[in-house]
Amino acid sequence: MKRRIATQAEVAAFDQGVSFENVVFDRLAFDHANLAEGLFIECSFEGVHFRNARLNAAIFRDCNLSNTSFAGANLFSARFEDSKLLGAHFDEAENVVALAFSACNLTYASLRGLNLSHVEFARCVLVEADLSMTDLTKASFVDADASNVTFREAIFSDTDFRGATLAGMNLKRDNLRGIIVTRKQFADLAHEIGITVA
Repeated sequence: MKRRIATQAEVAAFDQGVSFENVVFDRLAFDHANLAEGLFIECSFEGVHFRNARLNAAIFRDCNLSNTSFAGANLFSARFEDSKLLGAHFDEAENVVALAFSACNLTYASLRGLNLSHVEFARCVLVEADLSMTDLTKASFVDADASNVTFREAIFSDTDFRGATLAGMNLKRDNLRGIIVTRKQFADLAHEIGITVA
């Protein structure tokens, strides 16, 4: 099925609850756009800036949102499912309460400084993502790939990493107090700093 290419006029006319499937929105301007409660399936938003856009309760399923920026965007209860968000910048996003990612690729994404408490990253790939200075209280990374993620000055409290790949995490360097891991994961983390868990 050939993808339809959207126009800037369509974006300007967006209203709450829009629904699109298999549409290309690459590099269009989404400043102040209303995508609230929208449903986007197999759409492409590559290189889009969602500056001050309303994305609350929007669902992006199997979409490409690589190299996007969400500065000032309202992401309350937004869901990203099976989507590519390579290099996406969520820095300065607004209202990220109940935000959820499921089976997404967030490689090289930046979520610096956000309050991500209770946010789900289940089965996501976060290789070399930047989560510096984030609040990860009760966030879930179950079965995610968190290899070489930057967690500098992150706050952990009941943060669930069970089943996650934790390559690059270091018990000496990173303050990991408050994370939940399996016994095997703990043994692997300890082994990296020369401790054998028998």
